[in-house]
Amino acid sequence: FSKDDKDKDKNSSDNNGKRIEKVEKNKMFLDDRKIVLPSNPLEYLEDIQLLLYDVFLLMNLSVSISFWVVHRMKFDIHLYTAFSEGSLLSLCWITAGLVNGAFLFSAVNGNVSGDEGLDSSDNNQVQSKLWLRFFENRNGPTGAGLLALRTFVGCANLRLCCALASSVLEHRKFGAVGGEDLIPLELGFGIILMSAWRYTHSQYAMRS
Repeated sequence: FSKDDKDKDKNSSDNNGKRIEKVEKNKMFLDDRKIVLPSNPLEYLEDIQLLLYDVFLLMNLSVSISFWVVHRMKFDIHLYTAFSEGSLLSLCWITAGLVNGAFLFSAVNGNVSGDEGLDSSDNNQVQSKLWLRFFENRNGPTGAGLLALRTFVGCANLRLCCALASSVLEHRKFGAVGGEDLIPLELGFGIILMSAWRYTHSQYAMRS
């Protein structure tokens, strides 16, 4: 073999080794994030104060949307439906939060340790894909905001499934019952509210 052939073989073996190492890292990365439901869901319920404030925000969101937007200050007529809708949305949030670990003390850091993150050794890959820069540092306030975003997506799916199942069982049109008319605005504003709230809470908690 010539010297050039030996160099090519060496470079190809190095590239294959790096590729295999990168695949193994990705497998470990995914294995660490498999959702494993505990035998006792209360094991994932640590920060009770954070949970109560989440519920307060969701209840306030439902009542405010009903009072100021949908029913235009008819507070006495639609008060109970707004509280009922807020309670159901809160139950969906709690269920999704238990699955995602949103009420653990580590949720303030996005449930990611400080030394975790995407492998940024490949500068060409990082520079070519701008979205990698956003996810490169997922711990801290960014991680907390992304955790809330992921949790609220699950919450929204649960709420929509409940509403669709109720409309099918009762043989009626979706949104015909009081409370369901709040769903579009609840989900639209709720995902912004909860993500911003968890991001701000993480910033404050990391300082103190």
